[in-house]
Amino acid sequence: MLKLLPLFLATLVGAVAAPVDEIESLLHFVGGLQGATFIRNGDAHSPSAAEAHLRLKWSMQKAQIKTAEDFIRLCATKSSMSGDPYLIRFADGHEEPAAAVLAARLSLLRDRNRTGP
Repeated sequence: MLKLLPLFLATLVGAVAAPVDEIESLLHFVGGLQGATFIRNGDAHSPSAAEAHLRLKWSMQKAQIKTAEDFIRLCATKSSMSGDPYLIRFADGHEEPAAAVLAARLSLLRDRNRTGP
């Protein structure tokens, strides 16, 4: 029985680390959006400023965030001050809700993890 304990603990650590890894991937994705602008409360912000803002929101709500979906819903969907949705304006000028962009990116990350690089 004790021989199985390390395997159980490794599985548990992997299960806990996966959402953090996914959230970190989403944050790096936002920070690396070349030519894009993050629209928050009507103001335009750089990708790096958007990443920093989302990181701050995450740090303030970590107890409530158990999954990457929680992160998107609680941190990356809308302003907690105004309730206005966050938007990403891409280099070609079109805008999409940040939550939809991040949900699509999360799906892509998970597909890649299932099928390999």
